[in-house]
Amino acid sequence: MAEWQLPKLHTRVRFPSPAPIFRALLLCAALAACFSCAGLPQRLRWTPASQPLSDLEPEWTLTHEVMAGGVRIKAMNSGRDLHLRFDMDDKILQDEFSGQYGQSVLLWFASGKTGHGLRVDFKPKAGATLSEDPIDAMDRSITLLGPASEGYPRPWTDGTEGVELDAFMDSGTLVYELRLPLTAETPGAFGLDLKPGSPVQISIGTSPLSWDSQSDLESEAAASAAASYDPDAIAPMPLRYRRRNGSPGSGAPSAAYSTVLNVQLATPPRG
Repeated sequence: MAEWQLPKLHTRVRFPSPAPIFRALLLCAALAACFSCAGLPQRLRWTPASQPLSDLEPEWTLTHEVMAGGVRIKAMNSGRDLHLRFDMDDKILQDEFSGQYGQSVLLWFASGKTGHGLRVDFKPKAGATLSEDPIDAMDRSITLLGPASEGYPRPWTDGTEGVELDAFMDSGTLVYELRLPLTAETPGAFGLDLKPGSPVQISIGTSPLSWDSQSDLESEAAASAAASYDPDAIAPMPLRYRRRNGSPGSGAPSAAYSTVLNVQLATPPRG
């Protein structure tokens, strides 16, 4: 059984010199790298305007990028919105983040004991095949998440509540862009309950690949190969997605993508 696991961050330290001072300096550098991987708070970049996603490319080019398990992540905020962008080149990650195998994309923004977020669910378009553009081949629906006392979870209607989400392919790279209001624009609307300078924990992940999804994948690949009479069409593609930890009776695999970033929202520059 072929298995595949998402890449993980590792920090390795090698001491090129026995001199104690060099060891101390390298140890400090290693600790700093480990703290960064652990997600100690980092201040986001301030963007002066809350522009639509389509107008943000010049701002993204000025924004620091963090690499986490094959996913490049950028974030910035204005006085009104939090902007998040993440993208990936790896085909397996692209399929995972586009719902090709029945998984959902999960985004959560926590501050203190509360938080808000959204879940992106996917449904294949009629007649779509696995070989098509992973975004164009799927319909998606978004559920807003938060405390039950505020009426969550509830479906989101595209173009409302100050929320924007776009996913697209750009020269072979899958890109997600989001704009989320720091506070609700109107009573009862979605908001992160944050303000400039607030600490926030950003979680990006996908739901586990279920056993049912895995069985469907194998059946679909076998049927496709039989229909085309091409021995290569069975392609070990479904096997690449076997993430089973133990026997089929051990439950859903746990190797879904997940990363957490601890950041601090930017404040407007003085003067």
